[in-house]
Amino acid sequence: MHRVEGIVLNALGRGCVVADEEVVNELRTAHRSAMRTCLVAEETAVLALEALDDAGLAVRVLKGVAIAHLDHSDPSERVFGDVDLLVQRGDHRRALAALQQAGFHRKEPPIRGWWEQRFGKAAVLVASNGGELDLHLVITGGYFGELINHSQLWKRRGQTIVLAGRHAESLALEDRLLNACCHAVLGGQSGLRATRDVAQLILLSGADWTTTVERAERDGVELVIAEAVRKSWVALALDSSHAVARWADSSTSDHRQHRALEGYRAAIGHGWASEGRSVVAALGPVDRIRFVAGLVLPSRSSLHARNRTRRQHFIRLGESVRGSK
Repeated sequence: MHRVEGIVLNALGRGCVVADEEVVNELRTAHRSAMRTCLVAEETAVLALEALDDAGLAVRVLKGVAIAHLDHSDPSERVFGDVDLLVQRGDHRRALAALQQAGFHRKEPPIRGWWEQRFGKAAVLVASNGGELDLHLVITGGYFGELINHSQLWKRRGQTIVLAGRHAESLALEDRLLNACCHAVLGGQSGLRATRDVAQLILLSGADWTTTVERAERDGVELVIAEAVRKSWVALALDSSHAVARWADSSTSDHRQHRALEGYRAAIGHGWASEGRSVVAALGPVDRIRFVAGLVLPSRSSLHARNRTRRQHFIRLGESVRGSK
């Protein structure tokens, strides 16, 4: 369920844990199946990178693909199911056009094109091989995604991975730690795989977590780092005397961050309304109006993809807002 087959299989091979033959065989079968999925995802990444590179667009490889190849001595330890790529907001339309020309198609139309370019987190596309691509405009959505200074992420030189002979750039190590923390805390049911990523980056990859914290504090998102560390250290029973654990336990954040985090958590099982409401606190007056307008009046194609009439949309919208209070 937590997709840590590779790590457990490695632990079995080194004698760190033991299991009977039936369990080991089940694990090997599950891991083999997971590796097939990873290979499809990597092929999807290569197809997307080629299309975006041909269009002259800058790209950063995120999450599972990057962590597997940069932070594990054996990439097969880190299982992933899709590929996450980051492009700049200003390149949104060109990126979609390049990918669609390369055979990718969207799973669902956007709420509205202009709304997605300004406020969207990611567009989900499917490649000709059936692999899924999340084309990110930010590393996380909602309040925290709006506050993170993405222009600085792009300015810092990232680390390079190689897929099928193609060189691709990820985020810088300390920024990948921020991304992992966002995924562990704000990624819904992300599980042990995400908490392991946080610990892996700090304890084994040697990320300078103090730098990540300093940058997060400047942006006003340090609560995400503190929560990710606390969650990871508890889930994995790690040494509570480590400096990062002591910092997380003593860290304090303003009420806006705590309120936004509550919104993310409330949204996990109750739709997008709570998380959506949190974004408004990070927007200026004009953007607030535009943000709400797009959600209240989605395009006809968006409603059709969700099998809703305009009236049904308004009813559901009212129920979501009331349920998030």
